[in-house]
Amino acid sequence: TTSLREVDLQKVSIWPNPTTGQLWVELPGAWDVGAVQLVLYNTLGEQIRSWEGQEVQQALDMASPNGAYWLMIQYRDYRQMQKVIIAE
Repeated sequence: TTSLREVDLQKVSIWPNPTTGQLWVELPGAWDVGAVQLVLYNTLGEQIRSWEGQEVQQALDMASPNGAYWLMIQYRDYRQMQKVIIAE
């Protein structure tokens, strides 16, 4: 089994950032991707979109107006916030 401490040390990769509309997310291979939730928030903290984890590496269609956003990656007790810029 993977301890929580080991999971916390594993990074989530996000690219390209800034994006023109499609953002790639790569999750640690040890994660159960079905337990991953990805949520996009605007700078006011309002939820814009959400996705369920499907694959270790998956593309997210941002389909939102240009600007700054926060992408929350949640896996069990682990939570990471990543600033995302959409600029078409």
